[in-house]
Amino acid sequence: GEELQRWDEKIAFMNDAWIEKANAAGLDGAALLEDLKATVAKYAN
Repeated sequence: GEELQRWDEKIAFMNDAWIEKANAAGLDGAALLEDLKATVAKYAN
């Protein structure tokens, strides 16, 4: 909801750094982050 979107905006810069680290480790950081967001959204409601 609205609260989740506000948090998403606040931590967007951390997401970018995390994606870069995951990519450097040979992982698909963007896909992992989207999966995490989907899981959080599923249980947030």
